[in-house]
Amino acid sequence: MASTMGVAMGFLAFLVIGGLTGVFALVFYPGQRKFKPKAKKFLMAALIGFISALASSYLGQFIGLFQSGKMLSG
Repeated sequence: MASTMGVAMGFLAFLVIGGLTGVFALVFYPGQRKFKPKAKKFLMAALIGFISALASSYLGQFIGLFQSGKMLSG
């Protein structure tokens, strides 16, 4: 059960962090906008953010930049 919980929490972290990153990029990206973005654009931005967070995590593990489950430390 503990390993399942870790996988679920990792997936949830990618979903939240990547989704928020995508939405913030949509909202704060400079440029002319004649109207507010609709819900569909927010969902697409969140999906793109989630996929890029997931891909960068697996790519970083594959290259050897960090290990799964390790927090960043300086």
